[in-house]
Amino acid sequence: MAFWSPTVSGVFKRALKDLGFKINKLQGPPGKREILRAEKLTFNQLFNFAFPE
Repeated sequence: MAFWSPTVSGVFKRALKDLGFKINKLQGPPGKREILRAEKLTFNQLFNFAFPE
């Protein structure tokens, strides 16, 4: 799951990170310096872990 937001405040970014999102700052549209893209990471992505098969 991923989404983007025009809000790039520090409080917002920290809250998303605490919820397990990976944060990317992208160049914004004209009149907006940057936008935020957040992607929800899975357990395996968060801990770089693979279950044995």
